[in-house]
Amino acid sequence: MKEKDDNKKVLKSDEKLNGKKSDKNAEENISQPDESKYDYDYLKVVPINLHPFFKLVGKEIYEQIVSEYGGGPLYIPSQKRHETGKLHRRIYEDYRYRGMTYRELRKRYKLSETTIRKIIKKCFDEDYKR
Repeated sequence: MKEKDDNKKVLKSDEKLNGKKSDKNAEENISQPDESKYDYDYLKVVPINLHPFFKLVGKEIYEQIVSEYGGGPLYIPSQKRHETGKLHRRIYEDYRYRGMTYRELRKRYKLSETTIRKIIKKCFDEDYKR
């Protein structure tokens, strides 16, 4: 009789070990493989349409971007749009912080006064919506 009780205790302890708690521990004990051990062409991992981007930023920065933005939409403006945004900010700063008038800005940037006013309003709205 005592032998049966001992067997039951062993079975219960085995169940505890093989239960959910032990599965979690087993998962935690599995470590990620050391990337430095693998010698493969990393471009084979990167989608073909992102090869130029990967070559520009490198593996480390590419992996940071994938970690932060992977799977979500990421918009990168065209060079022309980027330059336009910088021009708008210069106009706004000349107006706001250097005290230039609409007329001075119009002459300096060779734009109409109406366009200057629209740019300043847009930048002002962007600053105060944030």
